[in-house]
Parts: sequence; C-alpha cells; structure tokens
Amino acid sequence: MKIAIIGGGISGLSTAYYLKKFSLPVTEIVLYEASSRFGGWIDSKKVTLNNEDIYLEKGPRTLRLTTGELKEINSIKLANDLNLSSNIEIISKNHPASVNRYIYFNGQINVIKPKLIGKTPLMSKGLFRYLLKELRSPKRDSSVEDETIWSFISRRLDSEIAENLIDPVFKGITGGDVRNLSAAALLKTFYQYEDTFGSISKGAFNKARNPIMENYEKYHDLLELRDKYRHQSVWRFKDGMQKFTERLAEELSKYENVKLCLNDPVKSVSRKNDKMSLLSNNSHQDFDMVISSVYSKINNQFLSDEYVSLKESLSKIEAVNMVVVNFVFKDDLLPFKVKEITVLFF
Repeated sequence: MKIAIIGGGISGLSTAYYLKKFSLPVTEIVLYEASSRFGGWIDSKKVTLNNEDIYLEKGPRTLRLTTGELKEINSIKLANDLNLSSNIEIISKNHPASVNRYIYFNGQINVIKPKLIGKTPLMSKGLFRYLLKELRSPKRDSSVEDETIWSFISRRLDSEIAENLIDPVFKGITGGDVRNLSAAALLKTFYQYEDTFGSISKGAFNKARNPIMENYEKYHDLLELRDKYRHQSVWRFKDGMQKFTERLAEELSKYENVKLCLNDPVKSVSRKNDKMSLLSNNSHQDFDMVISSVYSKINNQFLSDEYVSLKESLSKIEAVNMVVVNFVFKDDLLPFKVKEITVLFF
C-alpha cells in the first residue's frame, strides 16, 4: 500500500511514524509539506539573555499530563521512544507555571482561582452554588447524542462558566470556539458521566470509588508511565518544543521507503479508478490512500469537485485567530515573585 500524508506538522509526522512502527503493509510513504520546515505550529526560537539560553515558542509550549488519559501519556512515551528523555522537563502541579494561571477579561488580568463561597471577577457566585446546580440539573434527553461545549457547560453549570472560563481555555487548547466545538468529542468523559450517572459530579465521585481497570496487558507501558507522572501537570523540552518534530523527521528519514518533501504544496487530489491521484508542486503520483493532517479549509483548496459533499462539511469547521506572545524580562519586573505564569487573552 502506497500512502500520501499531507502536512508536516506533529500530526503528519507522527502518523508516518506510527505507520512504520506498527509494521503495517505499507510499501511507501510520501509526506508533503508546503513550507521550508517541518513542525507546523510547533516552532521554537532560541534567544540568549544574561548568558542564558531561552526558548520562545510560536506555538504550544507544553503538553499535558494532568488528566492522566492514556492519549496524553502516549505523547511522553513517544518522546522516550525517540530517545529524547534527557531533554524532557517535567512541570509539577505545584510549579509556578501550573499554579499561576490567569485570564485577561473585562480589561484586567484575573487569577483562575475559584472560591468555594464568594464571588471572583470571573465568577459571580461561589463554586459551591455551581456544583449544587450541577447535581440538581436534569439529565439530557436520551435522543441527544451531542451538543456544543457551550450548551453542555451552560446547561449543567452556568453560561457564565462557559463564557469566562471554558471558552478562553478551549481557545488556547484547540483554537476553536466552544459554541461550535463538540462536547461528546472533547469532553467525552464528562459527557459519559452525565449519560451514565445523571451528572458530572456523580460520575466523578463514582469513578473515584470504583476506578476502571484498563487492559493492563495491552497498555502496560502507558499505565506504568501514568503512575510515574500521576502528580505532574505538563511537560516540555528543555531545548524547545521543536525538538519533537525535528527528531520525528530525523527518525523517518532513516527509512528508504519514506520520502519527506519540503517546499512541495499539494495542488489537487482526485480519484483515478481505484487510486487517488495527487498533484503537488514537484510531482504527480498515484496512491492507495491519502491522509490529510492540515486545517479543514486548506483541504478544500486541493480537493477536486467530485468531493462536493466532503468539501461542504469541511467548510463548516470553524477556528479562531490565535496569537502567541512571549514576554522576556531582563530583570524582576513582575509585581509578584514567580518565574513563570500563563495568561489567556480573549
């Protein structure tokens, strides 16, 4: 099987990596990247200040460990498999970067620190009242298979929580608007809690009392890593997140049947009998399968008109504009004694 992968970011590179790792019947992989570098959103720049190397990130600067979900743990396993363990920096839940989180809202920077009783700039009521409403809110109708995150959080907690907390957080994580994002997909565990137990709180309490035992034989390596990092928040690379994609590209380049193409944007993808015909800036080839890892609306630029229904569906997937700003201070100028903070602006 000959496979084309469109996009040389972390998604495209890791797809190619796992196709090789799992020894699938693939005869050739061709990965197309339109730009002059691999990495996509992951892009690190090194600057030196006071004889200290600092890595500024144009995209994500950490990867999560907080929830303990195996898909999160798998990212750090991949880094270990790529022999990058010595470059990994683990950030605990007590680290300033984890504790000091802020949202710029209503003309000022507000700390994300809900009170059990009493209001904050982000919450007009204490956390206890929101939780009480969540426990009392009726379960959704069984005919409802999905809804937006905005609808789900507003219904179970409050529209204020959706607006002031959840929306900026998900903009930072996904680049999407909670008024359009799927609750069933992105809040899968909480959505299942409501379906099974009638509320998020009851589901979380039940899980704490009766933890689900995953298939240890199948996922033993991930489960062991999860236990190791149980009390950690996020992780990153000491030499910048770009280290991840650079090493993936380096690893893939070792295989004779993997071709990595830079400066080679895809022009068109169409069906040709039982094959997929792909025209790029530098070649025209037929494939058994084409996998795209780029933004949905970019796909519409090269998909042929025979995929009218698919193009219509892809055009409906929205995203929001995002800007990543890195602040570097020569001296201790902040009004509080921390080295790192996270601020979400919206």
